[in-house]
Amino acid sequence: NILGERLVVSLFGEAFRPAGDAFRVLSWALALAFVTSPADNVIFSAERVQAFLPFFWLKVVVHVALDLLLIPRWSYMGASISTLASELLDFATHLYFIRRTLGWMPPFWGMGRDLLIPGLSMAAVMLLLPGQSALLNLLAGTVAYGAVLLPVWRRSRAVEAATRAYQYRD
Repeated sequence: NILGERLVVSLFGEAFRPAGDAFRVLSWALALAFVTSPADNVIFSAERVQAFLPFFWLKVVVHVALDLLLIPRWSYMGASISTLASELLDFATHLYFIRRTLGWMPPFWGMGRDLLIPGLSMAAVMLLLPGQSALLNLLAGTVAYGAVLLPVWRRSRAVEAATRAYQYRD
């Protein structure tokens, strides 16, 4: 609760405090989009983009339908919930499609696990600097993220596993 409000107020001012709830929902949607993006790479590298298009259009239709249903009733919170639901559907369809067409699954957990510590370090730095400008918080958080991320990334077995997983398999 505090994180969303604090960040929104820091970035946009006190008048935008109510948007903190929407920010929290959209943060989950962004996290899902981040996890789903390697699946896009798998689909592209396997040259299966054309076959995936019906799943893409399903997400678009569901997102628009949810927007039409939820926004009139709940305004920006409805839009946030619609976005989160669409990202959940996108994640599920990516996993289903990859498993069905390629018969294997990339090591998403392995790829994301090693990024968890750097991400948490960035969040900690941003939370430990309350009252500072948003730009300073983002700069400090980015430095912390980079200082932890680069060494972890270089020795990560997840990169090797992802590279092997993305190679085209007949």
